Amino acid sequence: MKKFAFAAFLALGVLAMIAPPAVAQDDKPFTVHGEVRIRGEYTANTGDFDDNQTEDHTTYWPYRVRLAAEGRFGKNVTAWIEFQNAGIGGASDATFLLPPFSGQQAPGRNGSDIGGTELDGAEMYQGNIKVKGLWSDSFSVTFGRQEITAGTELLLGDLDFYTGISHDGITGTIDFKKWDLMLLYTRVQQGDLLTIFGGNYLPNFPPDQVIPINFGIGSTDFYGGYATFAVGKHNFDVYALDLRNHQVDFDVITYGGRYSWNNPDGFFWNVEYAMQTGEISATTDVGGDVMEAWLGYHFGKKHAIWAKYAWATGEDGAGDFDGFIPLFGDFHNRLGRGDWFRLDADSTDLPGSPDQGVVAMAVGYTGNYSAKTEWGVAYWDYAAEEDTGLTEDGLGQAIDVYISYKYSDNLTFSASGSQFMPDDGLTGGGVDDAVWRVYGQARIRF
Repeated sequence: MKKFAFAAFLALGVLAMIAPPAVAQDDKPFTVHGEVRIRGEYTANTGDFDDNQTEDHTTYWPYRVRLAAEGRFGKNVTAWIEFQNAGIGGASDATFLLPPFSGQQAPGRNGSDIGGTELDGAEMYQGNIKVKGLWSDSFSVTFGRQEITAGTELLLGDLDFYTGISHDGITGTIDFKKWDLMLLYTRVQQGDLLTIFGGNYLPNFPPDQVIPINFGIGSTDFYGGYATFAVGKHNFDVYALDLRNHQVDFDVITYGGRYSWNNPDGFFWNVEYAMQTGEISATTDVGGDVMEAWLGYHFGKKHAIWAKYAWATGEDGAGDFDGFIPLFGDFHNRLGRGDWFRLDADSTDLPGSPDQGVVAMAVGYTGNYSAKTEWGVAYWDYAAEEDTGLTEDGLGQAIDVYISYKYSDNLTFSASGSQFMPDDGLTGGGVDDAVWRVYGQARIRF
């Protein structure tokens, strides 16, 4: 895979250099973009909350390297090709050796992977064609693999702190002066494996040479609409999104809305609520909810204090599934810099009861003492939305500190420390030593 990544990056660089004389209608039809991000992390006591038990403190170095070429072919046609290599320093290309994923390389585009560790690997992260002015000057369509983001990225995000999220499909955007509408259709999971004799994956062979094999999991599709509009200085979002797999009777519809206001020298706020209907099997309906809200005040455009409240429903274990099922949102710093919890039914990967949901409250301060430097502190309190069956439902508290320095227009340095103090809702009344996540990061974009 490293050889593939090198070849892909080299090809993009050569393309950027030779394309101008090859495409006569534009002096500079190709633009090269990219990112190099290196981060050092330290975590402690995340496995058992006890520094006297299992040795579970470690340092590791995640990285992400992206290189993209944007091509412009006439007034209304562009193409975007992007490759990335993301992993951890010292890791090597690896495949799973045990069923059910034997022989498959560890995935990584959703911020985690099946094996629990992001391993080194290269991929085509994006590859799409965008056509503007199709049928109308206000309408554009993008075909292919692409990032899809909307609003505060609660449900549709790019997860750029980790290894990103991209989708295979089509998006159409209607862009008017005071309102926008995005329509989308993507293929999340392909249920039929295309093989020929010998078991090799060959996606471009003719039908008479292809053997489709279905393991009963079906294909999963994702589609819907997301609208944004403004009334004066007030901003609103409304959306309906459907995640569906007919073969296993999975059909979860998420619909909701968001209202926000931002005064750079006064109050700012955001409120978003979404609910789910549908089914996750032929006998189990769903009914999860999620809510996120914050209120703050800017002082002199350089300082801000804020408070946040957020919750996602968990599963009560009776009848229908009442937990909120996440879609493709960005969870980094949604509930604190440590990413101890996420806004969904199975809110944490830390020890504790699954599908318990989460209720989070926070207060914080952010300061911009120069055009280049920002820092902030926050205090978080977490509880289970559903009864965990333990002595109490408190999950813990966290204290976050962070600083960011913009060295240049392209290069930013940042650092963060988060101390999490677990409660009985996670430890069951046992040991509860402090849990740590500390990291420093350098990121250059061009």
